[in-house]
Amino acid sequence: MIVEFRCDIDRPRFWMSRPALSDEFSTQIAWTETGTPPLAGLGALFELERILLRKGVTCFADTLKDAGKKPRRNDRKPDVVVDFTSASRDPLCRAPLYLRPLYNGAAGEDAALAAILAGDLPVIEIVKEPDGAVLNRGLPSSEVSVGLSGSLDTVIARTMTLLRKVLSGKSGTLPPMT
Repeated sequence: MIVEFRCDIDRPRFWMSRPALSDEFSTQIAWTETGTPPLAGLGALFELERILLRKGVTCFADTLKDAGKKPRRNDRKPDVVVDFTSASRDPLCRAPLYLRPLYNGAAGEDAALAAILAGDLPVIEIVKEPDGAVLNRGLPSSEVSVGLSGSLDTVIARTMTLLRKVLSGKSGTLPPMT
């Protein structure tokens, strides 16, 4: 199965260089221009946290250097597109399955960061487009998250866990949250 991650070219993160799904899925990246710039100073804050809080250890939320110079998009037709952006769905996409992670009901990295900055980790939902069916839902674990980058790292890790379950067929449509 070929899984394509649609990612914002202006927000390359370390996890995108090593999508943590499983060996049964072949992954490719489609770098997308969304026109929404990252929060000012976010890269500098993440680098400071990496140095001070994590003692130089890299996490999934760190900025991926030279992402635009090394596009990972393959021209194979994907079976599944997972759209990590807040941009509209690509109208040319013909993948049989199009998924979008939502963070407290909104798409994109800014939605995850907004929840974290509000003092909480977001409810993560894996939504099938265009019908809006929620295929999986969960909360990240906050026990090990330190700083903003550590919290985003935790959100990314949980998102990947939820995606693995959806792609392996181990989850079904969930009822709305009450």
